[in-house]
Amino acid sequence: MSLYDKDGNWRGYINQQSITAGVSDGGAWLPANAYTTFTAANVNAYADFNQQKVATSGAGLVNQTVNISGQYHAFGGVVYYSIYDVRGKWLGYVDASQVKTTSSAAGLWLPHDGYLTTTQSGQMIYTNLDSFAGGRTTTANYQRTFRIMGEYKHYNGATYYSLYDGSGNWMGYLNSALGSESKEAQGVWMNYNANVLITASNAALYSSFFNMTRDTSSLYGGVYQVSGKYSHVNGTTYYSLYDGNRWLGYLASWATVPYELRFLNVPYVSQFRPIMAPDGCAPAALSMALQAVGVNPSLSYLMNNLPMAGSVPGGQAGSIYGGGFQYVITPAALTVYAQNWDKNARNISGASTTQIIAEVVTGHPVLYYGFSPYQKSGDYNRNHCHVIAGFDPNRGFEIMDPGYNTQFDRAGSAGGNSRFDHGPVYWISLSSFESEYAHQYGSEAVKRAIAF
Repeated sequence: MSLYDKDGNWRGYINQQSITAGVSDGGAWLPANAYTTFTAANVNAYADFNQQKVATSGAGLVNQTVNISGQYHAFGGVVYYSIYDVRGKWLGYVDASQVKTTSSAAGLWLPHDGYLTTTQSGQMIYTNLDSFAGGRTTTANYQRTFRIMGEYKHYNGATYYSLYDGSGNWMGYLNSALGSESKEAQGVWMNYNANVLITASNAALYSSFFNMTRDTSSLYGGVYQVSGKYSHVNGTTYYSLYDGNRWLGYLASWATVPYELRFLNVPYVSQFRPIMAPDGCAPAALSMALQAVGVNPSLSYLMNNLPMAGSVPGGQAGSIYGGGFQYVITPAALTVYAQNWDKNARNISGASTTQIIAEVVTGHPVLYYGFSPYQKSGDYNRNHCHVIAGFDPNRGFEIMDPGYNTQFDRAGSAGGNSRFDHGPVYWISLSSFESEYAHQYGSEAVKRAIAF
């Protein structure tokens, strides 16, 4: 065969068996397997090789990734890609010099700068957009804000954002439909309604996410309303805080705890049954607190091995089984003893009532030292251990007192002192608790407590 180029120049002879003849000036179809993402609205796909008839306009192709299933090296010198959408619809021929190609169905990386707050739980954040391998899910990252640093318009029709955390660590690719986008680092406003107790006195209160107006020193221990929240890319959740109808500002959630009803799974343990230990309130109360956090040493072991004065600093003075009792084991010594089973046991003596509420509503039973049901009139020594098993904003603390035979005993059945003989399980107002736990009587040590 005698060959000529587009300018009419004779190029020579070629064996017919070495060529594939085309049926038009586009030449023969040649295989190709690639993808391209259209990034400009002025690149059209044509129905012919002379670019006279538009098959799909650039406006219809922009921000779309298509499959290149074949190519033509046209007689006019232009290479054309034959492109198809994900449904298999032919879109036309596009000048290869006008597009960039990739082997990935994700298409080309496109610049995108912003922030995304995840709005669906349990969705996959992928590490590969061809195999759709996943590195993590949005379950642990639900309502979390990430930095967007690029995007892919995938061949499947979805847009995937390339996400980074606040420290610059790449997290993976997430379908943009699974989040809400913001131009600001705090992410998007999310509905959240709750009452919270302020537990930090030096947390920053912001009038905007760029301006601190004051700290929480005047708000500490108060209960305020939250009407919405933001999950900042720095990893902190900020509450929109109100005092009635007066907006106070944005406050980090770590400076608060929910001010809401909370019951802990605390079983009742008596210091009288099945083991008669008239002065054994400490090991009985300790047994309740330890069981609440999932450990259960035998009551007899706790009683028989309780640290005693003379052998352990701060140990109990006087047998728990009666005789010679002077004072109960100190919180410091009892905490060390408790850590044999619960490494998280902490001596929080001196904690405010606000701090104790915070412990309880976040799931930590608290053992505190107060009055016994058989307290004698005029005796203000707090030599009796109780366990706080719950909190109610309206009623205060739910208390378990080991100084009864069973959890079903009635109030007044232990010692008859109406001021302190409340029964084995009872509610105490925060003001009454404060008077018992924190009121100073002479030189007596007050505010003694252990959290588990």
